[in-house]
Amino acid sequence: MRVSRRSILSAGGIGPLALVLAACGQGGGTASGGGGTATKSEYVVAPLLGNLNALVTSINRGQAMTDFLQKETSLGVKAFAPGDYNGTQIGLRDGTIDFAFLPALLFLRAQDDSGAQPLFRTIRPGVNKAPTPAFSGIIAVRADSGINTVSDLRGKNVFAGDPSDAASWVLPAAHLKKNGVDPTKDTKVQYRNSGADALVQLLGKKSDAASFAAFASRQDLEHADVIKADADAAKTLKILATVENAPLDVIAARKGIDTKVVDKFRAAFKNLGDTSKATFTKDGKTEPILAQWGISGLAEAKDTDFAALREAAKTIGVRLK
Repeated sequence: MRVSRRSILSAGGIGPLALVLAACGQGGGTASGGGGTATKSEYVVAPLLGNLNALVTSINRGQAMTDFLQKETSLGVKAFAPGDYNGTQIGLRDGTIDFAFLPALLFLRAQDDSGAQPLFRTIRPGVNKAPTPAFSGIIAVRADSGINTVSDLRGKNVFAGDPSDAASWVLPAAHLKKNGVDPTKDTKVQYRNSGADALVQLLGKKSDAASFAAFASRQDLEHADVIKADADAAKTLKILATVENAPLDVIAARKGIDTKVVDKFRAAFKNLGDTSKATFTKDGKTEPILAQWGISGLAEAKDTDFAALREAAKTIGVRLK
């Protein structure tokens, strides 16, 4: 079961994650909530999170990364994996986490909530395995559904990915609303574990195809689970709309870190994205460090990279602060 980010997008308190952070004794935070500029003896980096109850795996994956960052910066670096991304955002706010990997939408929340700044965007294999820092979101139906336009989705059932995912929820949902169909009021949404899972569910609706649609990324059409469900999935399905520029994960720095330290980490993360430089040995085999998370590289990030996502989130009423 994958870690769900749904609760993170709803209002709520700190909850048990704060206790996890406190119990782990994360040192080095500033008393002013991360606003200090003094150099620390150790900087904490939160990696991308994996499956639920797999924190040991997340930390072990992060060790090779922090060893590399420590060597590159000549500073103390420690990996810490919170229980979920709510914990990552709390850490960026209170200073117990200095740098973190976050899904793009959750980065925007951290930016608005605590002033986190973007350093890099992750690059992943996209359509036909071509590396890209952004996916394309799609709205799909079965080709035999009789559904021809997004306007026809009023009153239908929609399978979607995680509600913090840009490609399999936020951008397609905003596109639907801009075309007169409010996804939260005019359709019945069922969130799945991923966009690929949403497509698998849609493929299974043969007898009642006229009642269902799915949000996913175009890259999900090539996912092994989708191909297993239907080897001709690309033909079985019909794409009603494509929404470009769904940013992937972001490497963020918390507010208040000394500028010279940020610059050191910026250079270190840039080298981390070089798969020929940033490697580790596992079972006698040399692998790129970031490949542990399916990342093939890094691209420098700027605020304008997230403008379309921010506008889409606003369109569908996602609270970022």
